[in-house]
Amino acid sequence: MSMNGQAKPIAVDLGGAVFGDGAGSFDVLATLPLAEGYATSFRNLDLQKQKLELKNLKVVGVRV
Repeated sequence: MSMNGQAKPIAVDLGGAVFGDGAGSFDVLATLPLAEGYATSFRNLDLQKQKLELKNLKVVGVRV
């Protein structure tokens, strides 16, 4: 990884598939079956902290 002109190697055990956070991430999440009560979790990598984060998503209501 290169940030602010400094190169820093990345060495993190991901423990499985990782969801890529970025410009199209909300488009990808919108393709999930977002019915009320739907829940899922996914891994995300925080590059600055070089730590794996577990994100939880739960649909608590639906607008009609």
